[in-house]
This record gives sequence, structure tokens and C-alpha cells, in this order.
Amino acid sequence: MNANLFRDISQVQRMTESAQKGLLELIAAVSDGGESGKSSSAMPSTQNSSDSFSMLPARPKIFHGREAEMEHVVKILVHGCARIAILGAGGIGKTSLSKAVLYHPDVIERYDNRIFVSCDSVTNSIDLAGLIGSYVGLKAGRDVTKQVVNYFSKATKCLLVLDNLDTCWEPLESRSDVEEFLSLLTDLPRLALVVTLRGAERPGKVQWSRPFLLPLQPLPDEAAYQTFIDIADDLHDENHVQQLLLLTDNMPLAVNLIAHLANDEGCTQVLARWKTERTSILSAGNGSDRLSNLDASIQLSLSSQRILAESGAKDLLGLLSILPDGLSNIEILQSELPIQNALKCKAILLQTALGYSENQRIKVFTPIREHMQHFHPVPLRMTRPVRVYFHSLLELYQKHRGMQQSVKTVQQIRSNAGNLNQILGLGLDVNNPDLAQTIRFTICLNSYHRLMGHSPTVLMDRIPSLLPHLDDPALAAEIDVELIHLAEYNPLPDPERFIAQTMEHFKNFNDPALETLFYLAAGYYEFYVRNDRSRSMEFLERGLSLARTHADHLRESIGFIHLAMIKWNSGDYRAAHGHAQTAHELSRLSGNLYQQTVALRTEAQCCTQLGDYRGSILLSQKARELLVLCNMSTGTLYQLLVANEAEVHLLKSEYSEAHRIYAQSIRETSPEQSPYNHALSLLSAAEIEIMVGAPDCEVRPKIALARELFTAQGNQIAVMQCDMVHADLELREGHEAVAGASFRRCLASSWSTNGEIRSYCLERLGDISRWKKPSTSNSWAIVYLADSQTSHNMLALHKALLFMADVFISVGKEDTASALLMVALDGFTSMDVHRGRAECLLRLGQVSFSRGEVSLAVQFWSQARPLFERASQLTKVNQIDTLVAGIEKEVDGHHDGNLADRSVLLAPSSPVCNLENGVWDTSQPERAA
Repeated sequence: MNANLFRDISQVQRMTESAQKGLLELIAAVSDGGESGKSSSAMPSTQNSSDSFSMLPARPKIFHGREAEMEHVVKILVHGCARIAILGAGGIGKTSLSKAVLYHPDVIERYDNRIFVSCDSVTNSIDLAGLIGSYVGLKAGRDVTKQVVNYFSKATKCLLVLDNLDTCWEPLESRSDVEEFLSLLTDLPRLALVVTLRGAERPGKVQWSRPFLLPLQPLPDEAAYQTFIDIADDLHDENHVQQLLLLTDNMPLAVNLIAHLANDEGCTQVLARWKTERTSILSAGNGSDRLSNLDASIQLSLSSQRILAESGAKDLLGLLSILPDGLSNIEILQSELPIQNALKCKAILLQTALGYSENQRIKVFTPIREHMQHFHPVPLRMTRPVRVYFHSLLELYQKHRGMQQSVKTVQQIRSNAGNLNQILGLGLDVNNPDLAQTIRFTICLNSYHRLMGHSPTVLMDRIPSLLPHLDDPALAAEIDVELIHLAEYNPLPDPERFIAQTMEHFKNFNDPALETLFYLAAGYYEFYVRNDRSRSMEFLERGLSLARTHADHLRESIGFIHLAMIKWNSGDYRAAHGHAQTAHELSRLSGNLYQQTVALRTEAQCCTQLGDYRGSILLSQKARELLVLCNMSTGTLYQLLVANEAEVHLLKSEYSEAHRIYAQSIRETSPEQSPYNHALSLLSAAEIEIMVGAPDCEVRPKIALARELFTAQGNQIAVMQCDMVHADLELREGHEAVAGASFRRCLASSWSTNGEIRSYCLERLGDISRWKKPSTSNSWAIVYLADSQTSHNMLALHKALLFMADVFISVGKEDTASALLMVALDGFTSMDVHRGRAECLLRLGQVSFSRGEVSLAVQFWSQARPLFERASQLTKVNQIDTLVAGIEKEVDGHHDGNLADRSVLLAPSSPVCNLENGVWDTSQPERAA
């Protein structure tokens, strides 16, 4: 800016106070107009008649996710002349925050003068003082420290921001002098000081304002996404945007640079380039400016004297660059790294903000990790001890899996899931002399993924191509057994050949435990995936025989669980319950808590179908306690136990409670990490929403997504369950032909293999109250009754009696109907099924009313009303209210004509409730039926 401009501004400054204020407002407005422009803060000198002029950087135009930090800094600044250090890694947004603070209205109002000094070029305290002096118009000199202090001592309220102060504070030879200079400045009562530094340390000799501002962290996901959209516009595929943001770890500089690149080249091209160029794509063509070149920013941090003075710090950083989960102190020490003073090196990484602490683990942000891998690859001597350490961890897990001794091991595996994938991935190399061992531990890690309900590790896909380099039939069999376990999600290309080939492997070695697992896994696969019950039983019997021969209680328990589930799926719940109890006893003998939990869960499922809801809940709760004891309460089994409790609520028609559980599960799971649990929760929530009258537009997408996820997993039974729930929705919406055809297709496919689907379809087909043309429903009600007796499904049995009562009412045989209704009512009452009780009472009232027993009818209906309300059936509640009110008017002589038509009570239920926060609010107005 030339001398004429300064002279003109000086003239303006000598104008009236109001004119000065107007100028400042104008300058602020100009600052808002462009990203790269500069604005001015006029500052009259108290030392001489000539006024000085300080340049302010432009206010950040794109600034998201720092509301809490901004509030923290501004709150301290407006309550006094504060001393604040903004700390954090390079590229984390320290400079942007300090600039934004300068333009906060409360800061502008409090401070007459605001000065922003970029310290990039200074190396010591004398240079720093000289730079500040030049900003406020002091005459240049060899050392103007005293003049600067004297200047600010006489100035009005002033805010001084020293950006990137670490440039002169970081070197040890200049640190003390810089701290002394800062101490002099902070002694001045009218001067507020804000400094930004790379790292996590505040300079000494300064009484920094409390509470301290914590080192800045990456942006929240929403803020990072909004920043990207503000730069690159909302034109890109959201999945691609999220993939790019994952590469940035939400570090503001990286987000900014990658968004500009995506704006120029498109997300797909940037993702493709990243695979080969890594962080270089965010640096090329941007010069060496730390604010526009990611690699330059990171390299600046790496050039810290503390990093250079302790070579092990850079070695540790290199190792951490391949460990996304970081390391704890114990892991650093126990892995026996070839680094002297490893914990001291860790401290240096934290101090320089090249690393950060999370859950007592040191981690490294993704852009820094990528930079290190690209420019400073970690040597083999560093990875070998870590590989040995993690192999021993998996070995311990394999030995004590499912037992109480595995608690700490499971926690460590959970904390190192990403690390294990990285280390094992590096070892899946034909040149690795320990390749066979690495493959075995990869299988072990994948089994952990299965038990916890996670997607299979991608490392499993790399194993088949490595097998030709090994001549190890035992290892080949281990791999095959794991692949059979995964076949429910990743179908086997040629099942017959695959299983025959695995059986051949066992002829070359002797491992009864592994062979037992193979036959049990094959039996499970044949039933659930290939729907071949005969072949399934053949394999299971061979597996059980091996387990008994070798007194292997654990694997024998697994076999009985499979037998129980086959019986359960066939609808023979009593036989299934017996097998589950046997499995539970065997698992107790084995001492394996996880297997005990599996057995208890299977028992609970059987109790649910047998109508013992209290017993089912108690078994589920006991199973959940055991899972906590073995530290596996975050996996699939725990979710299934919660789902069983939700199922009990559903069967008792406690729809609000059931829906709340499923809604929470939907929030806590994801289609990517837990596709089965997520899909199951979606489908169950949709089933409830159909029953309580939620709009079609809310229900249908849930069913569609669940079907998509189950289809991707190759789970044909679950896909059929989606079909039956979809048919229920079509029936509710009045599309009877579509619904009927779909129910019959599901019945034909599941008649001898899945009792749950069979019972569900028969219930809908046999309920004549739901069909406009119920003539064919009469025979379905009889079939439903016969099936429920065979399966000993107590709830289905009493529903069938209710449906048969409807059939007899429709043909005028009310005495028979009443007898059936009383039996059904007793059953529903003993099971505490609210809606079933209400439906029986409703019909008993109808029968009494038709006989002229009006008082008894009103008594039945009055008992039914709160039960319908408990079950969220508001249409029935309103119908009862209308009918009873009409009767009361006629009794009082105030109502002429006939009583309300009782036939309305036989209409299909169409209750409507609004869902908010997972709870059905039955107080809202009904949707038209």
C-alpha cells in the first residue's frame, strides 16, 4: 500500500469520532467482500502526532464447526485483557480461528485497536519486536523491544494477535527471550494477547487466561461437509464426497485443498489420483506456503528442533503412520520397539501436535500419516516387533475366546482393530517367511469380526491367491471352514465341489477339533443357505459324533444349537427348547461364557414362541449379563438378545416399547458395519408401523432397504421375511389380490422349513376381519389352528381360536363363538397380550349386544378400551367411545332411532399414531382410514 493511501487514511483518522466509527464499519464491510483482500484497523498513536495504520487480514468467508472455540475465546476477551494461546497441529485451523475472532462484534466493540501480526519470517524476540513495531508505525531500529512495550503501555484497549509464533518460539536458543518478551507484553493492563502455535504447549513466563483453550481438533463431520460444499458446490455424489473427507480426517486445511481440487477435477478423478499421489495432490502447484500446501505444512512441523534432536520421534511417527488406531503407553513398551526413550518420543510428538491423544492412545491424523508413508516409509525393523506383539494378542484371544480370561484381550483387539488389519495386511505377502502364521491370525481376526457382527475383513479376499505358494492342507482346511461361516454373506461359487474338496484336506492330517467345526459349519450352511435339511442333518450328526468321541463339550454344544434352530425354523418349538437346554448344559461344562449366551438366547427364542414371555425375558437378561462378563456386549449376539426382548414386547402388543428398541438399534448400527442387524431392525420397525397405522411412505422404504441388505448378504430366508411384511403392508392398504398372492408364495417356499414365516402368513390369511371378501379366509383359519397346535405356539393357537370365533359369528353361531372367545381370552390374559384380550372382549360385547344384553356389552367394551389404548389401536378406542356414548344417550332417552351400527367394530383396524423420539404418541389425531 503506497504512501498516498496512508496519508489519506491519516487525514480521515483526524476526523470526528463518529467519522472514525463509520470508517471502521466501512472497512469491516470491505473485508466481507472478498476472500483474499485486507481490511484496516485505524490506530491513533499516543507517542506523537503522526497516526499509525495496521493491516488486518480478511475475515474467513467459509468458517464452520468452531462455534464452541469461538465462544470460549470471545468470552475471555470481552471480560478483560486476556492472554490466550490457540494450539494445535499444522492445518488444523488456528489462523482461521484467530482471524474470525478479530471480527466478532463483541471484540470489535471492546477493543479500540486490533492488530494481526504474522510471525512466519521471524526467528527471535528482537525480530518479533521489530515486526510488531513496523505494524504500529514505530521507527525501525536494532532492538525496539522497549519501544514496543512502551507503545502498548500508553495505547488504548488493544488486541494483539501473533500468528504462527512457534516459528521463533520453537528453537531452544531463542525460546527464553521470546517468552521474556511475551511476559513484558502481558504485564500491560490494556493489551490483550492471542497467539497461535503449532503443538500442544503454551510458552512459559506468561499467566495464560483460564480456563485454557484446548488444542484444536478436526472439524465435526457436518462442518467438514459444509465446508466442502461451500467450496465445491452441492453437485457431487455424496458418497464420493464422504470418501474424500475420510482422507482429510476433517483437518480444515486438507478439507479446503481437496474441495478446491474436486471443484476443478471432480471427485472421481481426485479419488483416482489419491491412490498413487496421496498428499502430493494437495501440494502440487501450490508453492511452499504452509496455508496452501499440505506437504509444506506437515514438513514445517517435521523440521521442529525437538523432532530433529530426538531421532526416535520421527521413527515413532513413521510407525504410527501405518497404525490408524495409534498405540497406548503399555503397547509402546510391551512391543519392545527399537526406539530409545520411546515414551519421551511420544511426548515430543504430542508437544509438536504431530500426534494427538485420544482415549489414552497417541494417534496421528490421516493427512500426516499419508505424508509419512509417502515420503518417509517405515522400515521393516520398526514393523517386525509390532507384528510379533499383535500376533501374540490374537493368539491369546484364540486360546480364551468366549471365556472370562479374554476380557482384557477383547478390549485390546477392539482398540486395535484397524492396526491389526494393517499389520496383518503387510504380512500377507508371498515373500513373508511367516505367511502361514499370518494367514491363521487373519482367520482369527475375521472370526472376531463375525462374533461382533462386523463385516468380514477385506484381508480374507487376499488369501486364496496366496494358497498356491503354500503346501499346507491343515491351513487350507482352516480357510475353508472360515469361508463356509462367511457363505451366508459371501456365497460359495460351487458349494458341492468346495465341501468335497475340504473333506479331502482332512485325509492328510488329524485335527478332530477342526474337523468337528467343519461338519457343524457345513450342516448350518446346508440348512440356512441351501435349504437342504437332509444333508444338513447328515453333516451335523457327523460333527456331533466327533465331538462326543473326543469329549469336546464346546463343539457338541454348538451342534445342539444348530439342531435347535433347525427345529425352531420348522416350527417344532418344544423339540427346539429341549435341544437348547442340552446345549446350555454342555456349554456350562466347557466353561465358555459366549457359548452359554448363545444357548440361553436360543432357549429364550423357544420360550417366546411357547408363550412363556416372562421366562424368555429372564433368559435374555441372564445371557446379556454373561456377555458383559466376557466383554462381548457390543456384538451381534447382544443385539439379538435385545431384539428378542423387543419381540416379546411386540407379541404382547406393547408396540411403543418394541418400536423404541428397534429405532435405537437402527441408530446404533449401520448398513456398512452391521448389515444384518441394521436390516433386521428396519424390518421389525416396519412390521410394527404397519400395525399401528404409520403412513405408507414411512414404512415402504424401510422394507426396501432391509430387502436390499439381505439380498446382498445372500440371506434368502430374510428376503422372504421382507416379502411377507411387504404383503402385510399391501393388505393394510387394501391391495388384497397382491397381498394374498405374496402370502401364498411365501407359504409354498417355507412350509416345511420355516415355522416363523409359515405362522406369520397363516395368521394374516386366516384373519377374516382384515379381508373384504373373507370367504377363503375360513379355511385358512382352520389351517392356522392346526399349525399352531402342531408347533405348540401358544400365541398363534389363541389367535387362531379368535379367528375361528369370527368365522362362527359370521354364520350366526354365537354360542360357539362365545365359548371360543372365552378360551382365547383366558390364554391372552395368562400371556398378558393386550390386543388379543381387547379383541376377545370386543367380540364378547358384540355377542352380548346382539342378544339384548346391553349392560353386559358395555361392560365388555369398557374393559376392552384401555387394552386397545395400551396397544395403540386408536380406531378401536374411538369406535368404542362412539358406540357407548350412543347407548348412554338412548338409555337416557335423549337419542332417537337405532343404536350405532355394531358392524363398524368388525372393520379392519387402522390405528394411527405419530412417532416422535421413538415413542408412539397416541394423543394425535387419526389419519383417515
